[in-house]
Amino acid sequence: MKKKVIKFKKKNDIPRLDFQTNLFLSVVKAKKVSHPAVREVENKLYMQPYSCDKHEVYVFNNFEEYKNFYLMYFDSIDDDLIDMAVITHGNKGQVVALRSLVNLIIVKKQTFDFYNSFTEEKCDEIHENGYLTPFDVLAYWDSTISLTIVKIAKWNMQRIIHNMKYLKKSMLN
Repeated sequence: MKKKVIKFKKKNDIPRLDFQTNLFLSVVKAKKVSHPAVREVENKLYMQPYSCDKHEVYVFNNFEEYKNFYLMYFDSIDDDLIDMAVITHGNKGQVVALRSLVNLIIVKKQTFDFYNSFTEEKCDEIHENGYLTPFDVLAYWDSTISLTIVKIAKWNMQRIIHNMKYLKKSMLN
């Protein structure tokens, strides 16, 4: 007598794809990984930038699930922006998206929204508390880095001119 094994499906299992899509993914050497479970959140999540394998892909059941994945991090998102990470679609409407691009879109959009949230009033409030805004820090870094680059470039040019003079002298002898 055989026992039946019942497999319970997790919420974020990787959906099955058709043969043509699986063949395409195997040709491009893509690795299917499960994405975080899509759910409703009151406070939007924040994604830290991290590295992942360039061949890893997320497989979503449909475009709505794919869009809702982004809506866990943002209030609204443009369809043209999230279409950039889509590699292919399955026959049953599945969406296959490149994991690194999905993560990059989320991180870049969160950074863009963060810097756009700064107003003159908010910057003045930060300065009153005795702190620097990210714009002040970037301006400081830009000035010090550009001075360092100018010094290095000047030193390299002096070294090149010295070497050219040395070569001319050695060729004359």
